[in-house]
Amino acid sequence: MSTDRFSSEHTRSIIEPILKWIYPAITADQFEMIHHLIRKCAHFTEYFIFGLLLFRGIRRGRPGWRWSWGFGALFAAAIYSALDEIQDRKSTRLNSSHLGI
Repeated sequence: MSTDRFSSEHTRSIIEPILKWIYPAITADQFEMIHHLIRKCAHFTEYFIFGLLLFRGIRRGRPGWRWSWGFGALFAAAIYSALDEIQDRKSTRLNSSHLGI
């Protein structure tokens, strides 16, 4: 689950110098938009990989494909992400949103 270590304040201190090195004339608004997109892409990638691993675990090496395996993995990943967002709302540093699920 998320911690304050990965809050937008902390990731900003890592991403901002890199973006300013690549594009020194970046405005504050441009940075905020790019920072937001980077964080959303990271969340998507994180939960996509998590869902694939869940699918692999549910499948347990059996050949083929079953919808129930896919839906099981999707359901488990969705529940986990919802719990993560609930925890984020309790944290004062993370920018939690129901749209972040």
